[in-house]
Amino acid sequence: MFTDISAFIAELDRRKELARIADPVSPDLEIAAVIDRVCKSPGGGPALLFEKPAFAKASAGFDMPVAANLFGSMSRICLALGVETLDLVAVMRRNFSADVLGNEKAIAGVVRKQVHAVHGQEVDEDAGV
Repeated sequence: MFTDISAFIAELDRRKELARIADPVSPDLEIAAVIDRVCKSPGGGPALLFEKPAFAKASAGFDMPVAANLFGSMSRICLALGVETLDLVAVMRRNFSADVLGNEKAIAGVVRKQVHAVHGQEVDEDAGV
């Protein structure tokens, strides 16, 4: 997991999933237009970092960059959450044995055991679903 958003942005940059925009771009509609176009591209497009947001008539830009589309793809969402997939079925297949899958009572029992283990409690094997 990441300690802050800067660490996440640095990892996206390392993975070449971040497009840096060094030219001054106006936060008054221009940044939104770029983000809109990128987000609609196949796969969600890259994450964006506008390094010098500035109004056209301003002599200087803003001190704070603008990050956008950081979570614009499933792979980046998974990276941010520290998981391989968001697919619940895939997670269940990986974590439950074949005899448990398809058996609602068995799944409930496994989940109950996990919840009780987290809370340090004994599990009543005869408890209902």
